[in-house]
Amino acid sequence: MTTGYPSGNAGDEVYTASMVIPPATPVDVSGLFFSEYAEGSSNNKYLEIYNPNPNAIDLNNFYIANNSEADSRISLSEYSKIQGLGYLVVNLDSLVSQNSLNNGAGSIYLFFGNEIKDSLTFGSQASNYSIGRQVRDLTWSLNYPTPGAVNKVAPSGNISGIRINEWLANTDQLNQNEFIELVNPDQFPVKLSGASLSDSLNLNDNLMTIPDLSFIGPNSYAAIKPCLLYTSPSPRDRTRSRMPSSA
Repeated sequence: MTTGYPSGNAGDEVYTASMVIPPATPVDVSGLFFSEYAEGSSNNKYLEIYNPNPNAIDLNNFYIANNSEADSRISLSEYSKIQGLGYLVVNLDSLVSQNSLNNGAGSIYLFFGNEIKDSLTFGSQASNYSIGRQVRDLTWSLNYPTPGAVNKVAPSGNISGIRINEWLANTDQLNQNEFIELVNPDQFPVKLSGASLSDSLNLNDNLMTIPDLSFIGPNSYAAIKPCLLYTSPSPRDRTRSRMPSSA
C-alpha cells in the first residue's frame, strides 16, 4: 500500500510504501506415502516413497521403521528432500539384517517425528516382482519392479493350481522352524492372500489364513510359516497359529 502527503514545499510530496507479506503456507507432509516394495534378490530389498505434492518436502525428522514402536529405523534425513511429484527409493538391507522382515513377510512404517504417516503389512513375496500402489485409488497390487518410476501392474494366475509340496511341523518348543511349502506350477505368479490352510476337513475349524499382499512366483515355491498366519474362527477373534505334530 502506498500513501502520500504534502511536504510543506510547493510542488513536493513525500510518499511512503508498506507491504504486507502473507505467512508462508506450510508444506503438507501428510501426503507422502509408500508406493512400491520389492524383495529383490539377496540383499537388494527396496521401498519407494512418493510425494504427490507439487512442492519438494524436507525429509528431516522422517524415518522408516519395522514396527510401530520404531525399535529399528532408517533415517531419511540423509536424502535431504523428496522433489514434488517425485519418488525416493530407500534400500532396506539394514532393516532386514536386523531380522525385522521374515521370509518376505513383515511390516514397514513411515514416521514423521512420533507420528505414523503411512504403513505397509505384507506376506510372502514373489521373486522378481514387486508390490505397488496405484496412485489413482491407493490400492496395492502385484507389479513389475519399477523403482523411481510409475508402477506397472503384473498379470497373475489362478490359485486353483497351487499345491502343498512339503510340510515340517513342531521341530522345537517354539516352533521356529516349522513351515508349509506351496508350489505354483503356473507360468504366472499367483495371489495367495485370503487363502486358508487347515488340519481339518471342516472348513470352519482351525483355519489358518494367509495375510494380505502374499504372492508366489511362477514355477516357484513358497515356504509359509504358520506363526505368521492367523487362526481365525471369526475376524474379531484372531490368534497366531501353530501346526500339530500329526494330522
